[in-house]
Amino acid sequence: MSKRSEARKQFLADVLSTAIEGGINYWANIDSAERVDCEQDVIGWRYGQVRIHDKEDGSDFGTMRVIDANTVARGLRELRNSTRYSFADMRKADRTNGDEGDFDAGDADAVIQLGIFGEIVYG
Repeated sequence: MSKRSEARKQFLADVLSTAIEGGINYWANIDSAERVDCEQDVIGWRYGQVRIHDKEDGSDFGTMRVIDANTVARGLRELRNSTRYSFADMRKADRTNGDEGDFDAGDADAVIQLGIFGEIVYG
């Protein structure tokens, strides 16, 4: 894996923060969140355990996930390789590390879902 540029790390952190602060809250509970130092490919924000559950019927899948920069990168890669999902502004933001295009909590939610599940399951 190649080393991520500072611009790329910041973009991944921005997508992750947007998802945590308002994008995924309707389908995931955040058990912990902490800031960690950037070291090589490690992102500046690492959110700890995320317990994923279905809020519609209350069932708990019992799945603990750690979401971080790698989750976001996987989700963006899935989005780039997909013909199923559009998200034109998010694709542009991905290509330019956020300098162009735009994304919101819904876009960040989709990226996290793609990074975890390989598809958009909720929403």
